[in-house]
Amino acid sequence: NGQRIVTRPIAGEQSGEKGKGKVVKADLTLRIPRPAHDVWLVAIASGPGIDAPYWPIPRPYQPNRADWEPRVIGSTNPIRVDGNRSGKYESPLDLAMRALERSGGDPARLVSELAGNDEAVSVQAAALCRIRRINLNTPAFRRAIDEAPQAVRHGFVSYQNMLVTPAPVVDTK
Repeated sequence: NGQRIVTRPIAGEQSGEKGKGKVVKADLTLRIPRPAHDVWLVAIASGPGIDAPYWPIPRPYQPNRADWEPRVIGSTNPIRVDGNRSGKYESPLDLAMRALERSGGDPARLVSELAGNDEAVSVQAAALCRIRRINLNTPAFRRAIDEAPQAVRHGFVSYQNMLVTPAPVVDTK
């Protein structure tokens, strides 16, 4: 759900039979505890870019720094996990909608409904509150969030910080 859960280095050596068309960079098995709620997982691999003339990675059109280093990145498609074993995958938005409906918009009940979910569900819940014009800055809401489990608190704070972060200024000259 957008949170890093594990990082593993990949050795730079290649294996496989030369000329057979197979090169294995890594063969990893990761075991993670089954989550209490539905989640999606992706695997992302990144490494140094190729600077040889046979496959150069061009500089970005708007480089941010003079000492740019090319990088490659690859990822899997999302893997959806039915963590709550309901028989179907429910997205963070689905879980947030259900929590908000069950809470009736009451801040303490909403926090209770969100407990046990991850930050992504709380971010979606905060967005839904805003869409439904539920004021996140009332004393009751602020108190409920301050006393909430870490993932719930981080989700609401992340969402509110995104709202107050000014958009980047683009120089068009």
